[in-house]
Amino acid sequence: MAALYAFYKANPALYQLDEKPEGFEWINGMEWEKNLLIFLRRTRKKEDTLLVVCNFSNVEYDDFRIGVPYPGKYKEMFNSDAEAYGGTGVGNPRVKMSKKTECDERKNSITVKLAPLSVQVFSYTKPETGAASNKSAKAKTAAKAAAEKKTGKKGKPAGKTEEAVKAVKAKKTTAIKAVATSKAKITYRSSNTKVATVSSKGVVKGVKKGKAVIYISSNGITKKVTVTVK
Repeated sequence: MAALYAFYKANPALYQLDEKPEGFEWINGMEWEKNLLIFLRRTRKKEDTLLVVCNFSNVEYDDFRIGVPYPGKYKEMFNSDAEAYGGTGVGNPRVKMSKKTECDERKNSITVKLAPLSVQVFSYTKPETGAASNKSAKAKTAAKAAAEKKTGKKGKPAGKTEEAVKAVKAKKTTAIKAVATSKAKITYRSSNTKVATVSSKGVVKGVKKGKAVIYISSNGITKKVTVTVK
């Protein structure tokens, strides 16, 4: 009850226009066979709009399409079937971006998971345009540049290995060829030294029959080579 009360207080759309017709709008009140009711609660601000989905059946629905009033992002803010409330945990952890697909007599729609015997509430955020979109693009470019600087090479992580599987005879050695795409140090480790050991230079020595995994690490990236000792 405390969580529900806090959610109610934090969302003016649930009470601000209680006595006004514009505070409520049906999305779908005709899904009687599925025991569903879908509607909007509003304030005078578009960004306060809440999409409310009530599922009075014990049936879970995947990819259920719902018409929405505006193009943009819809995020699940409340779910009465959440695990925190003793429910199944069925929900929508990711933000849903609307698509230009007609549904419920509306030009835009989203697809969501509907939990059984639940009430799910989604908030609305308008799509990024103009300066906001440019800012987001710049942030992505900066993140990509930082990743490339860390790895030392565009699009490729440091410490890549040429082999995924190697074979070696007991008491014999073989070398693992690892190439760091930056000047970072390369380290080697065996998962089972009773089967195979590996030196600091990547020389693997077979000890006895079996399999061991050699871990090659460089600049925060780890790769694996499976070694079979015959």
